[in-house]
Amino acid sequence: MTDFYLKFADEAEANKVIADLTDYSIDVVGTIYKNGTPLTGWHVNLRGPDTTQFDAYNVAPDPQTPYRTWA
Repeated sequence: MTDFYLKFADEAEANKVIADLTDYSIDVVGTIYKNGTPLTGWHVNLRGPDTTQFDAYNVAPDPQTPYRTWA
């Protein structure tokens, strides 16, 4: 299993990409705030089979301190 930390332009774009996913656990984070200020993008975490299909949306490098992680 691989963890993906994805950032989309907005919720609509995220929904198009993740709408038909099976085999993945999906955690919609949404807007992330830092010191009360919203950061750009709509964030989604995925866990599932390794693939390159999310390369265009990957937060790179992976966050050092993700806002949410899998238990």
